[in-house]
Amino acid sequence: MSMQGRARMQHVNIKNSAANYIVETAKDMSLRRGDDVRTVKNKVINYTKLIMDELGEMLDDSALEEAARLISEAKSLVIVSEGGSGTISRAAYDIFLKLAIPCRCIEDLIFQAMEISMMDKDDLLLIIVNSGRTWNVLQNASYAKERGIKIVGIVGPANSPLSKYLDVEILTNVFSSDYFSDISAARACELVTISILHSIIALTRTEEQIEKSHEIGMSIEKKRLPPK
Repeated sequence: MSMQGRARMQHVNIKNSAANYIVETAKDMSLRRGDDVRTVKNKVINYTKLIMDELGEMLDDSALEEAARLISEAKSLVIVSEGGSGTISRAAYDIFLKLAIPCRCIEDLIFQAMEISMMDKDDLLLIIVNSGRTWNVLQNASYAKERGIKIVGIVGPANSPLSKYLDVEILTNVFSSDYFSDISAARACELVTISILHSIIALTRTEEQIEKSHEIGMSIEKKRLPPK
């Protein structure tokens, strides 16, 4: 097994250990019939804190660094997703555009294929999908790969059907719970991952790019009422 393969296997083993730990901890804080609003609120917030702590351990620093580099250097960034992850793709479009990164967020699956057909090797495709196994996303990822386009994926589980198409894979799905919403956990992990990428890139922007970001910010202010 290659060094990269061993590192990946070690990362997956750590991920599995963390998942087991969280499952047991989640059982201890599980919701019960008769819990009042304050109890439910505190349990959900504590669960979310637990997920974020483990996400910090699970995210691979080298994958984050390489993904940030590819996004920053891409001539154009195209962001695609499907299902619930679509909400995060819009957030990604918002924050990357504010960094003056030329990007587009394509939600319609047919339009995604059309957009990919116009991309070239200097562009980058960012796929955000928790399951890593939705048919339409796999089709579009395969098409992008055939065209020689680099692909970064923010995916839940390791070794998903999507994995073979990705140049950089960022894994976010720590575990599945019977006690709390997997949907909110998946979205929170995706959003925090996007925020980390944003911060890494923001620290490397040139003066010209920073000035452009400022112009973008000023354009937004024109759409707002003046503060009181």
